[in-house]
Amino acid sequence: MVIVTSGKTLDGKPCEFYLDETLVENLDVIKKRVMSGAWDSKILVCGYSGVGKSHTTQFFARYLCPWFDHTYYCFSVDEFMEKCSTCPEYSSVVLDECFESMNSKAALSREFQKVISFLQIIRQRHLFIFLVLPNFFDLNKSVALYNSSLLVVCYDNLGKRGQYLVFDREKKKNLFIRGHKMMDYSVEEANIRGHVNSTPIIDWKKYEGRKTEHLLQQIKSEQKESKSRPSIERDRLISYCKEILGLSVDRLKEICVMPQRTIYDSINRQKDYVIKRFKEEIE
Repeated sequence: MVIVTSGKTLDGKPCEFYLDETLVENLDVIKKRVMSGAWDSKILVCGYSGVGKSHTTQFFARYLCPWFDHTYYCFSVDEFMEKCSTCPEYSSVVLDECFESMNSKAALSREFQKVISFLQIIRQRHLFIFLVLPNFFDLNKSVALYNSSLLVVCYDNLGKRGQYLVFDREKKKNLFIRGHKMMDYSVEEANIRGHVNSTPIIDWKKYEGRKTEHLLQQIKSEQKESKSRPSIERDRLISYCKEILGLSVDRLKEICVMPQRTIYDSINRQKDYVIKRFKEEIE
């Protein structure tokens, strides 16, 4: 372990912290490469919930970018794209584990494709990108093997957080191929094993506040969607029965045991959708 200095502490003093010496050498290579041409760097940070992935990431990100702070953690696609588009060159930007569209199940989603395309476009921004997520093996193959340079696997040792393993591009590839079936990180030996300080070097209370706010917004959004979805489905079914099957409003009132005004409202809300969607049946 060696002491490195990058940026300032919250009280304005030089920010000093420990990093593994070999890791520093590798980060220096990445930094030199990014600053010497039209490149960026994408580093994956994985591990079980609660082992300190976001905590560990701050030390790597701050070493590469002296002005890195809690505002460079992003919790949504839009926030991530906005930050990458507007931040200074050679910034470290973290897409935090709250974001769930980097896994293989979402590989065909529009949001996932937007992220992948964006990661290709922003090379010219010369950024240090950190993708923080629970499981390396859940990643789409293109991201896991070809669109990232290092893999950092975080773990705890008897409850002590901040422990990590680092796999370079070749080791990362071997790990994904050999360990994918059983999701076993032990099938490949890591290049580096180390740990970071337990004390944060950025304003961690503000980071946690932003993360909590994002999670609460997600919960509210999911609750709103779960409540509204049955209503939409109900309206479409009633409108289909009226516009396509030809059932009268009086008959629908008897079947649904709903007020006539509610039946009319349901029909009108989804009438255009139903007629357009089932136009062939009308004809």
